[in-house]
Amino acid sequence: MASPQMAHSLPKYPVSSEFASEFQIPDFTDDAIASVEGNAPPEIKQVPLKWLAVFRRRKVSFANSIAHRVKVTEVSILKSPDDEHRIEGKVVCEIDVTQDAPYALSLL
Repeated sequence: MASPQMAHSLPKYPVSSEFASEFQIPDFTDDAIASVEGNAPPEIKQVPLKWLAVFRRRKVSFANSIAHRVKVTEVSILKSPDDEHRIEGKVVCEIDVTQDAPYALSLL
């Protein structure tokens, strides 16, 4: 992490408003969040939903074609099996595999 003195000397890169708008995702409805299983609170469940929305909004990218097939089904917070004093996150997604998926016929 940069020190406060160093942060002032870091170059600032211009970000286009079009690029920035890809990351301005509104909050999801209560129904959308409730459809995701798991014990995580709603504000935590929104995190993977928002990242998926970012990939869905991008018009030209590898992830765009796949993101529309992905559904977040569970977001949970669990005790770490390695250290009882730590917690870890679990995100489960489903994806539809279709005929046009790369290598679909050779892997299935």
